Amino acid sequence: KKTLSNTKPEFYFRLINGQKIKNLFSLVSALDKMPDDVFYHHVNEQRNDFGNWVRDIFKQKKLANEIVKARSRLEVQVILLKFIVKKLR
Repeated sequence: KKTLSNTKPEFYFRLINGQKIKNLFSLVSALDKMPDDVFYHHVNEQRNDFGNWVRDIFKQKKLANEIVKARSRLEVQVILLKFIVKKLR
């Protein structure tokens, strides 16, 4: 359940538009409202900042690898929601 909690403030994910993401739930929510330019700043051919954050901060390598392969907001949301549901069981 620790992976579903807020991370420490120094590890919050900061979007290019200044919005702060504190946990995996808030990432799912942020992805829902995120403008395309913000999403593609963080997810593109060169990098996947969300995958890196999940791997480095939450120590979820398998989840991070799945996120890195995703190329759309919806794909990332589905991957995260499946992970969250499994953790809540």
